[in-house]
Amino acid sequence: MKFSITLPVIAAILNVASADLHYGGICADWINGAATYNQAATEKACDSYFKRNKGSEQWNTCPDCKMADKGGMSICISYDWHMGGDEWEYYCQLHGAGGAIAS
Repeated sequence: MKFSITLPVIAAILNVASADLHYGGICADWINGAATYNQAATEKACDSYFKRNKGSEQWNTCPDCKMADKGGMSICISYDWHMGGDEWEYYCQLHGAGGAIAS
């Protein structure tokens, strides 16, 4: 499912912070300046990150990555903050999204 939502709304839902590790993320496409949530890419990226095993740094595995509802939107969650921003964006793009939003 895809729907358009403005970036401030997404930021509020995810409580965006600037850090290297994140507890949640979605995949998005930008159409006419508006972020468009890409649920299919988000679900696939979350599963890929869950299966990731690239080393001993915290962002190299995500054993707790799972989809969860937050504010009426399905997002990928890692309560133990395993999600690296670059890694999350890589998986979103790998699964067809234009980019990623994480907090």
